[in-house]
Parts: sequence; C-alpha cells; structure tokens
Amino acid sequence: MKSNECARESEVLALLTSGLWPHRCDPELRTHVNECRACQDAVVLKLAFRQALVASRLAAPPLSPSLLWWRAQLRRRHNDAQKIARPFTAAYQFALAVNLLAGTALGVLLLRRLGGSASALSSISPFDILHLAPLWTSVSYAFSWNSLVLIPCAVAVALLSGVAMYLAAEQP
Repeated sequence: MKSNECARESEVLALLTSGLWPHRCDPELRTHVNECRACQDAVVLKLAFRQALVASRLAAPPLSPSLLWWRAQLRRRHNDAQKIARPFTAAYQFALAVNLLAGTALGVLLLRRLGGSASALSSISPFDILHLAPLWTSVSYAFSWNSLVLIPCAVAVALLSGVAMYLAAEQP
C-alpha cells in the first residue's frame, strides 16, 4: 500500500486555512504543490469544501433571533424536565425491582407450601373456581396463618408499587 502523505502537506493546509494560499505563499511551496500529488489533492479538497461551505451558508436563510431564543428556551426546559424526571425513573426502577422480588418470593413460597397438596388443587376444575369452598379447603390445608397475613401484604406491596410505576411512567 502506497502512502500519499507529504511532509509539507500540513504547511499547505495551514496556508489554506488562514486564507493565504496561493497569493502570499512561498514560490518554492507553490512549485512543490505543482509537483506533489498529495499536496495537490489537499489543495483541491480544501478549496472544494470551502466553496461548498460558502454555498450552503448562502443558501440557508438566516434564522430570526426570536426563533433562536425559543429553541434555547425549549432546550433548557427539556434539560430541566430530564433532571426532574431522574428521581421518578429511579423510583420506577425500584418499584419494579420490589414488585419482581415480591412476586418471586410469593411464587417460591406458594410452591413450597403447595408441594404436598398439589393433588388437592389439581382435582379442582376451572369451573369450580367460582365456588370458593373447595378452593378454600385445599388452600387452608396448605397454608398456615402466617401465609394468610403474608399474601395480603404482598398484594398491597404489588399494588402500591404498581401505582408508583404508573405515576412514574406518566412523565410530562
């Protein structure tokens, strides 16, 4: 692979950037640019980019100061809203984690407690769910009174964290 770099290319680019090319440069440097392919390419590209920049600036209509002020205010308000929303996002993530942890813990507890009475629950048909007596008898054998207190607490935590997630998701 050939290297198309020249040691004097940075000097040529500096003259192009400062606007001194070709009128105020060294005649020896101009001669070098005529002989060096890398420097010729650099000059052509830099001049083409400069012309494109000037053309695009002329083509774009100038923005009114009130529009610029309005955009700056909008950007500032958006940044402020994001700063304010950070604690709500953290609360949303915390509530989601608590909800997942409570659901997992309740599921593990139910699996442990119902391990011996799974046959009693499997004998209940889906249509008997509306009749709570068979369900209550199978559940009352499987759970202790601690579980009867734990389940409403877990449901309350799930509902409160669900409300917190809903309120956090309703960001402006």
